[in-house]
Amino acid sequence: MMRKPLIQVAIILWVLLILLTIYSFTEYKIFIGNIELKKSKIKETFFEKDTSTYCIKKICRDLRKVSCVSTSRTDSSEQSVLLTGDSMVEGLFFPFREYCKFNKHKFKAIPVYSTSTEAMAKSDTLSTMIKMYKPTYIILALGSNELFIRDIKKNRNEYVKQLLKQIGKIKYVWIGPPNWKKDTGINEMIADNVPPDQFFISKDLIFERAKDGAHPTRAASRIWADTISSWIMKRSKYPILLNKPPAGYKYSASETKK
Repeated sequence: MMRKPLIQVAIILWVLLILLTIYSFTEYKIFIGNIELKKSKIKETFFEKDTSTYCIKKICRDLRKVSCVSTSRTDSSEQSVLLTGDSMVEGLFFPFREYCKFNKHKFKAIPVYSTSTEAMAKSDTLSTMIKMYKPTYIILALGSNELFIRDIKKNRNEYVKQLLKQIGKIKYVWIGPPNWKKDTGINEMIADNVPPDQFFISKDLIFERAKDGAHPTRAASRIWADTISSWIMKRSKYPILLNKPPAGYKYSASETKK
């Protein structure tokens, strides 16, 4: 006698589950009184967000906040680009190599694993790179190993200033860390020293992460590089030619020989 009521309850629960699932995929909102019925996360589970679109929209919103936007024409001359910084450089290496090759720039990338503003400022690593490769444009991706340093402004602000002195009059942009958690002030410290049109803020972008939960995947790094390149060419203080290579473009080492 108990089996029939149990079957009826199971049917009702299944119907409710199906209705709630359908509701999660719609744009509509249901209210019970003044309380909104929350949707489940099933849509996000099966359909990843369009990271590329999000990054572009987010950057466009951020760019409106930049008070000093360059109106000068893009420098189309050949540059000697140096990409360096912490391990985030590894993910940016391949797309930037293609960008530079396609746009006729020389390119060198040197990741300094586990480094920080303190470590680089206390060494001659950056100044040695500058002397050796004589870059005309530096892309510095640094700060990922300092997201959780206490009193960072008090203890490390001077190191940022020292790094900028090493760069001197060379054109540069600083790529902020792709935060996976809220930082304790690294981005604010960089912003205190680097003009807004030379500081690319990455902390609020959404990234697909590698297994370590910190580094963007190769695909996400490529989207990151696309967005940075567009910002450099169109919005930075020192815009250089960084047109996006066409789909299917492949870097060829033999083509770089002169």
